[in-house]
Amino acid sequence: MRQLKSGVYLADDFSAGLNRETWHVHQEDPAVTPRVEDGRLVIGGKTSASTHKTTSIVTQRPYPPDVVVMAEMRVPTDMNQSGTYGFSAHLRGHVGHGAAKGPDAGSDIAFGRYAGRSGWFHGWAERTRDLYLRRSDHGIGCEPFGDEAEAFRTVRIAYDAASHLLETAVFDGERWKSVGSTRRHLKQFTFIELKAESESSGVILNAEFRNLRLFPHPSRHPVQVIVRGVRGNVKVTLSPPDSDTVIAQSAPDDSSVARLWLPAGGTLAGHPRRQGVGRPPRRGGGTERYLSERRVQRDAWSFSYLDV
Repeated sequence: MRQLKSGVYLADDFSAGLNRETWHVHQEDPAVTPRVEDGRLVIGGKTSASTHKTTSIVTQRPYPPDVVVMAEMRVPTDMNQSGTYGFSAHLRGHVGHGAAKGPDAGSDIAFGRYAGRSGWFHGWAERTRDLYLRRSDHGIGCEPFGDEAEAFRTVRIAYDAASHLLETAVFDGERWKSVGSTRRHLKQFTFIELKAESESSGVILNAEFRNLRLFPHPSRHPVQVIVRGVRGNVKVTLSPPDSDTVIAQSAPDDSSVARLWLPAGGTLAGHPRRQGVGRPPRRGGGTERYLSERRVQRDAWSFSYLDV
């Protein structure tokens, strides 16, 4: 059994370094650089400019707008440094920078220091109407947890193409916490950006990102599994790791495809871990533990399941 390759648009754990076929490096401050260390994207350095500068990686290609992007981020930066700076995951809706920017909408979730306060912030831009939201104008969307320098926090940006609603959230270990207010946008396409930014010179920046995942919005896109080589009355069950709790279950149809619909607000997240003997799925696949009624685990993989 294996998941359809089309089930995930992009999954990058940076274990193989920075793939330049997937990512473009954008660097406005030469003193702040991106690099990959031990499966983590690290963006850091001592800023050299007092005007707004960004260092980031951006996907080379656009993706459909009806998506959810998730990543884990850790910020071992001294947040007592004065100035304006931050680190974010960005569901970007334009190509290029400056005059090359196209007319679309984008939104990000950031941890940083804006208007003299540290915390989690939400920023957005609507280029179709030339509207922008500065994080300093909006205020803190979520107070710091206090462990951002040591612990990786999972962040999520979700755009629902049916309702045009865009939401940002950070996982607190038990549930998702909204960051800022829900915004209604009309998006045409999506680029992903992981970035560090600053408006102050002499600030030592350091942020780490890992386990980036981009996948279709689960409310309209079920997890699809091809069932091969198993006889009899078979059902495919999606369960959390090390648990028999049933999140979703489906029998294969006449084309040998089982479609698993996630509960409302649920999201598959994390890095796939092999649990049985078998051939690993293709890149972007392997997002659940596959079990038949006879508990066959020929190609058993698991993903952690985060619920709202």
